Amino acid sequence: MLKNITELLNNNIPNKFYISGIYALNITNNDEDSFGDWHRNIWYNINEYPNSNITHFGDLGEFNTNDIWDSYGIYEGKGLLLKENNIITNYKNIYIANHRRAVLDLLYYYIKKYKVIWEVGEAAEEYILDNKKIIEMLDKSKYVVKYLNNDELFIYNKWYLKQEKYLMGE
Repeated sequence: MLKNITELLNNNIPNKFYISGIYALNITNNDEDSFGDWHRNIWYNINEYPNSNITHFGDLGEFNTNDIWDSYGIYEGKGLLLKENNIITNYKNIYIANHRRAVLDLLYYYIKKYKVIWEVGEAAEEYILDNKKIIEMLDKSKYVVKYLNNDELFIYNKWYLKQEKYLMGE
């Protein structure tokens, strides 16, 4: 599998294998108008990339949401990752989910795997600082509905309404 990943990362195929989840949320992306999460210590023991501790999504990752969001919110972030975390890598490209995509990935992952939402329950107020981007994320989140059963849809709707209430100042 490593050969496939190396080939993907060196041939500019962003949504096949990318950093997501709390690892992506703990990278400060100035273009996102959001800050890295408060769990920066998750990067402290990672000196080399790739690393099996890092959460990857995509066709070759641990969980795949490409059918839902394709390459939305995935950017080439090798320079940013190396600058923030002093990681050594020979890869030409390292793809990372922006904070909105990481939230969406975790939303789907938690609903499907655990039937509960962790980490991203207050996504609108904790990770994304721009209301237009929150609205965009909420609009994109609706794409997930057709992949959920009734019980999962109930969990999603609770999450969605909570984010909406934050936007309305409630």
